[in-house]
Amino acid sequence: MRELITTKEVAKRLNRSQRQVNRLINAGKIKRVEGVLSNRGGTLILWMEQYLNEFGQGEQTEQKPTGNDHRLYFDEWYRWAKNGWISKRPLSENTLNKYRNSLKRFFAKYYQVNPDTLKLMLEEYSIHQYGSRHDVYSGVSSFAKFLVKNDLADPSLLSEIKKYRPERLGEPKRTVLTEEDVKKLFNFIDTYPHLPKYSRLLNHTLVSLFLYTGLRVSEVANLTLDNIDLTNGVLQVIKGKGNKNRAVGMPEPLIQSLTNYLKQRPDTELNSLFINCKKKQLKTRQIQLRVQRLSEKAGINITAHGFRRTYATLCSKVGMPVEYISKSLGHADLSTTERYLMTTQQQVVERMRTLQLPI
Repeated sequence: MRELITTKEVAKRLNRSQRQVNRLINAGKIKRVEGVLSNRGGTLILWMEQYLNEFGQGEQTEQKPTGNDHRLYFDEWYRWAKNGWISKRPLSENTLNKYRNSLKRFFAKYYQVNPDTLKLMLEEYSIHQYGSRHDVYSGVSSFAKFLVKNDLADPSLLSEIKKYRPERLGEPKRTVLTEEDVKKLFNFIDTYPHLPKYSRLLNHTLVSLFLYTGLRVSEVANLTLDNIDLTNGVLQVIKGKGNKNRAVGMPEPLIQSLTNYLKQRPDTELNSLFINCKKKQLKTRQIQLRVQRLSEKAGINITAHGFRRTYATLCSKVGMPVEYISKSLGHADLSTTERYLMTTQQQVVERMRTLQLPI
């Protein structure tokens, strides 16, 4: 009786993904048994003898390191990344987790960081999965920088890996509110029926804080009562992205909103600025979901990060210098800030029509 093998088992033996094996089938390099599926999730079936004839000599039942095993340096890389010794600044907790998770998936299949292994890993994702591909590339690139800095790899590794940087298909989807959208959102928050007073104040203050300061959602979640100086209209961001501190000014509408909120804030020993009605701190993910629900119910399209982009765009519209906007956002580079300014071509035309030059 002829022996069979599933594509899942083939993928494991060849140390490839099932998607890659399916490509071999579609290219005619492996012939499956037509119309036959396994009883384990519809996996395709191949003849074992045909598989062995094609790949038996080069079969890899497991990856066998033949040189430096880079997996041994994973913990050391993490320590360097966390302390900012790779890129001269600490990675944010969110970025660090993305890199770590991507590298764990990478090292589950490959033992060395090099252009070939990165290429194979990226091929497991569709070209439309830009976010996943970019996370893998960024994590591997960070690890490669660590290797070079510690003389564990040739500096040419960085330029070779850079060739595989994923490209986004089309323009990125960036959400930003117009002035009409802002009014619509606040009107919804203030008039939506059957909402407890505290929840209404909490939502109003969160949105006000995002729009008037441009803070990152993680920075908002980490604010404490000690960070707020209502008398002088100053808010202190402690250990923002890159572990940097910065001071942020608060205009009168935001000060008033915070004052009203603090009067209704439940008594608790927690020092966190934003807490829910159950007297628990609002975490980053909870704030993101709260913004998502508000935007859906109000009939607008915005995210917590979209508020940050909206802040930058509105500041630019009223004439705030880009370097001021950059400082307030906590950016280290003006080019980063410029990507936040969602200026339309029509706005450029209208501004040019009223331009008065000293000539």
